[in-house]
Amino acid sequence: MSKLNERASGPFNYPEGDELKQQIHNRHRRGLAWRILFISALMVAILALSALVYTIINDTFGYVVVINKVDPERLTLDVMQRQLLNANATVPSEDDNELAAGVSSDPDAIGFFGF
Repeated sequence: MSKLNERASGPFNYPEGDELKQQIHNRHRRGLAWRILFISALMVAILALSALVYTIINDTFGYVVVINKVDPERLTLDVMQRQLLNANATVPSEDDNELAAGVSSDPDAIGFFGF
């Protein structure tokens, strides 16, 4: 029994009374501070993961913007003009009188005049 009494009075002095209440109060305050810190970190992590999920979904299913340097309709018009002007039996000219004379001399001819 003497060893038990020595331990109680040795380096393990537990507080009693008001000192015990103060120690418990301090531990609760530190615990509350840590709890607030961990909940705040959890909220930041949830917000960051939500932003990441939103970005992934938006990249996967979002609209894709295509910007053309040259209008596709203009490309097709250029190709059609090139094909028509390079066709056999085609006479390109800027002179309307020359085109009218060519169309009137051939009964199967077709003429296209600009504005």
